[in-house]
Amino acid sequence: MRALPAALLVCLLAGATAPAQPVSALWGRAGERWTPESRLPDFSHAGYGEGAARFPLARLAAMRQIDVTRAPYGADATGRTDASGAIQRALDAVADAGGGVVRLPRGRYRLATRIILRSSQTALVGDGPDATLLLPERGLREAFPDRNCRPGARAGTQACDRQVVFGGFLLVSPVAPAGMANPEMKSRVPNRDQRLCEVTGTHARGATLLRVAGPRCLAGPDALRPGDRVAVHVSAGRARDPWAATRYLWGDDFRQANYSAQAVPYPAACNNSTRSHMMPPTFRVEGDVLLARVVRTDPARGLVALDRGLRMPADPAGWATALWRVVPAQREVAITGLAIRFPDRPFGIAQLQGADRGEDALFLDGVADCVVDNVRITNAELGIFANRTRACTFSRVVLDGGPTRPAPDGTVRGTSYRGMIGKTGISINGQDNLLRDIRIGGIFPHDISLSQIANGNVVSHVQAASLSIDHHGNAPFENLYTDIDAGAEPTRTLEMFTGKPGCTLAAAWVEPKLFEMGGSSAVTRNMGVRNTYWNVRTAVPLATVPMFRAGNIRGPAETNLVGVEVAPGVAGGGTRTQPGGPWLERGRGYLPQDLYAAQVTRRLGRAPAY
Repeated sequence: MRALPAALLVCLLAGATAPAQPVSALWGRAGERWTPESRLPDFSHAGYGEGAARFPLARLAAMRQIDVTRAPYGADATGRTDASGAIQRALDAVADAGGGVVRLPRGRYRLATRIILRSSQTALVGDGPDATLLLPERGLREAFPDRNCRPGARAGTQACDRQVVFGGFLLVSPVAPAGMANPEMKSRVPNRDQRLCEVTGTHARGATLLRVAGPRCLAGPDALRPGDRVAVHVSAGRARDPWAATRYLWGDDFRQANYSAQAVPYPAACNNSTRSHMMPPTFRVEGDVLLARVVRTDPARGLVALDRGLRMPADPAGWATALWRVVPAQREVAITGLAIRFPDRPFGIAQLQGADRGEDALFLDGVADCVVDNVRITNAELGIFANRTRACTFSRVVLDGGPTRPAPDGTVRGTSYRGMIGKTGISINGQDNLLRDIRIGGIFPHDISLSQIANGNVVSHVQAASLSIDHHGNAPFENLYTDIDAGAEPTRTLEMFTGKPGCTLAAAWVEPKLFEMGGSSAVTRNMGVRNTYWNVRTAVPLATVPMFRAGNIRGPAETNLVGVEVAPGVAGGGTRTQPGGPWLERGRGYLPQDLYAAQVTRRLGRAPAY
């Protein structure tokens, strides 16, 4: 018998001894351990086309296609003169035609003001981020220094121009600039959704068959039909306990008895970075907690079947639950193949603390079924703000800074801001959005930020030097972070102050910024239940996880961590899989590597259509 070649023998021995990839008890190898009622949510509907279709760029191009450099538009592609007017005229022409594609050929396009995509079925398409470059001359606050100031406020301060700053140099909104006036920073795009059905009776989380009532719900011209997209909307209603839904989203850790019934004035001596621990909570759940499709209706029995399970129970004793038909103000919009570069100038602590210049690249407001793909954003204070977006995909996005951009040495309340290039990379407030293939080439206080009970969103394939995932107010819940390279363990020193007397330090600790909870000044914690970290890799094991810390006031117990490396002392050194508590399966390389792709494949029988 001939001996096996040495190289083959080595391979066979290595295969025999290589450890098998670990499998989570929440999923199994192919979803065999998963159920709709599981603490592991269903994220498979995130993104454009719910993972089943690509954006129809060819169909839009067949409607109308405009090259902005050609007559009658004549945009200057050399960067010597302002091109914003020419680009806006082309976009308006496409809007008047009912949709189409505006092309930005290779070149440098100088922008003196923002450009607005006002209509559905519109795409702004460049030749790639290395070829098509948009060059804003300055920030929006600098471009519009005297717009919409509050009474007595000085132009250029935080009390002025908030609607301009949050408008973005590329604005996707059906509302004209004059209609964006809004000192409170809330959206002015009208909510066109139709409230049709009240959900009656008690339904468990994961339920798909709902008992409903309402004169327009299942009868008449507005009745729900199979295929309709609906939002499950929750509010306090007439509940005797208006805090019940808040307690649910905070994992029942909220105790109203621990707080005075009246708000305590926030002491001016306390810095913004300490606010989230001091104030009596005022957040009461009001908003959409699920995006779904109607599968069938049964008018005779008053039933509606949805294609996915409830993210939180329907409990008439605790909160009101209703079905709203989704009617987007704007849909089918794409921005692809371009770069946005603000002027190269340093980012400093002054900008971080409110004296920002309005270097905000892209803002989408109330848009559904949209795509931002193959885009580079350089020197932005805020890269992408997706406000109330639904089923949108943000992919192949690079956020970076020029050579003079990084902030110099600086510290505020123990936190260093050295090397920061902006405030927020990408901010999401909505349902079922997909962030995929995101590369962050610098430091933001908030690299990825979710807010306002955002749910069903997926963040995958992210690369960052020191990743911060921020849950920015009002309990974003059931969001997924999967297949992520988070870089060096990002931490932040948190300080807890009391308001009596003055501003007194009560406690301080360090925690990973993967669980950042910033934003609201009136809540105890900002992260909601069942956010899931699946194969999130850090350069070193996490030294602490807030859900496992004694006296934790920062994160809900019902958080899922699978394929996350933690230090030996965390959670007693083993796994933690108790019902209702934090779930930890430590280590690396759990199957599947990308939970979102696996869930889509299980639902559709094929891979996602990116």
